[in-house]
Amino acid sequence: MTLDTESLVDKSKTLDEGALRHKMFKIDGWTMKAVRMIPGIEDYLSIPLGEWPEEAYQKLLRSPDQRVNCQGTDIFLNTRGVLDIVERRCLKRENGVPGHLDGLYTAAPCHVCKGMRLRQEAYKSMLSGKHIGELATCELHELLEWIHTVDSVVSVNIVPRLIA
Repeated sequence: MTLDTESLVDKSKTLDEGALRHKMFKIDGWTMKAVRMIPGIEDYLSIPLGEWPEEAYQKLLRSPDQRVNCQGTDIFLNTRGVLDIVERRCLKRENGVPGHLDGLYTAAPCHVCKGMRLRQEAYKSMLSGKHIGELATCELHELLEWIHTVDSVVSVNIVPRLIA
């Protein structure tokens, strides 16, 4: 599951105008109070998000967990980036994405493994120019053609048995 930033953030609005589209980020709610207190974004709160410098926008999206004082009171809030808040409340849970957050997520293959669900080590282990993920997606006739190209000490005894 991939968080769809475009469906969550309206860059034409300021935070106080409802730039964060999900009900979790109510303008007068505690979550938004904590978001507004993320260090490094305070100078841009009255500016539409599309006009923010990239560094401040990235802080809004991804900011480490920090404990900050709530404007001179005895109250302290934990702040973190908007995407971190959504992921912590949804993706880290065992039961997955709650129904009210469905629109924020899209199902797409992992950009690292491209949907093959292989560890990085599997991509590095090559035999005749292919790794196990590539071989798993081949048609049978393609595998038979490929197996004849395998030239390895180990394959001398195995290949004849496979094509017999």
